[in-house]
Amino acid sequence: MADPIVTAWQTHCRLSSKFWDAIPAASLECKPTAPGRSIGQMLAHIHNNRMNWLEPLAPDLARSVPKIPKEWPREPNRLADALRASGEAVEKLLARSVDAGGAMKGFRGHAANFLGYLISHESYHNGQIAIVLKQAGTPAGKQTAYALWDWRTPK
Repeated sequence: MADPIVTAWQTHCRLSSKFWDAIPAASLECKPTAPGRSIGQMLAHIHNNRMNWLEPLAPDLARSVPKIPKEWPREPNRLADALRASGEAVEKLLARSVDAGGAMKGFRGHAANFLGYLISHESYHNGQIAIVLKQAGTPAGKQTAYALWDWRTPK
C-alpha cells in the first residue's frame, strides 16, 4: 500500500483531473470579471508552479516535463497531458521524500507540508476556475463540482 502522503496526492490529482477534463475547450479563454488569468492560463500556472518546485527539488524528474508556453492554454489535450505528467513527477518526488524520512532538501518542512502547500495552491485555483465558469454561463455541473470533494478510496 502506498504511503498516505502519496495516496493523498494521487487522490487530489485524480479529482482535479476529472474537474479539468470537464472544462469545455471554448471556456479555456474565459477570464474573471476582474482582471486576471484565463482558465487556460490558470491551468498552465498550476503546471508551471509544480515545475518551479520540481526543477530545484528533483531536476531529474523535471527534465522530461516541459513548462507550458503562453500559447498552450488554448490546447486542452496538451494542457491535460502536461498536468498529468507534472502530477506524476510530483508523486515520484513525494514518494522519494517519504522513503527518505520525509525530508525535502530545498523546501522548509516535511513532505506532508509540501503536499499541503500544493493541494492548497491548486484548490485555490480550482475555486477560481469554478467561479469563472459560472460567470461565463458555463458552470461546472453539480456532479463535476461535487466530485472534487469525493476523497473516498476509489473502488
